[in-house]
Parts: sequence; structure tokens; C-alpha cells
Amino acid sequence: MVAHKASNKMDAVNVARVFAPNILKPDNDQLAIAMEIIPKVSVILETLILHHDMIFKELDVQYRVSKESERSLFVCRSFLTQRTTKSW
Repeated sequence: MVAHKASNKMDAVNVARVFAPNILKPDNDQLAIAMEIIPKVSVILETLILHHDMIFKELDVQYRVSKESERSLFVCRSFLTQRTTKSW
């Protein structure tokens, strides 16, 4: 969304402002407290949006490695299954 901010006017600040109240989801009796906290949550979300590549880089690498490991394991299992089911 932020990548298309020129056409949709949704830069990191605006996206953070939209999502902050939804992330907090306060009870009705805590609305006053939520109104004080929402600007702070918006700043945190804005930072996460702007620097997601740096913040989540480690997680992305771990995800890719685990996916590659799953594929390798699948290939090994397939090979072993074929080898054990063939009659020699």
C-alpha cells in the first residue's frame, strides 16, 4: 500500500493512523486512555512500516531457510520411498 502512495495518498503515517485504533481495540470504558495511546502506537506502526525490511529481515531469512529445508526433506523422502519400494 505504502509503495503506491503517489496514487493512493497512503504513506506510512496515514497507514499507521488507520491501523493504530484497530490494533488497540479498547473496551468502551477505556476510550479516554486509548485516545492518549493511539498517537504513540501510530508512531510505532509508522516505524515498523518504514523499516520493515530491516526489522523483519532475520525472520524472512529464517522463513526462506525453513522452506528450503522442507523442500529438501520432501525430495529426500521421495527418493527413499522410491528406493525402498523398488524391487532389486
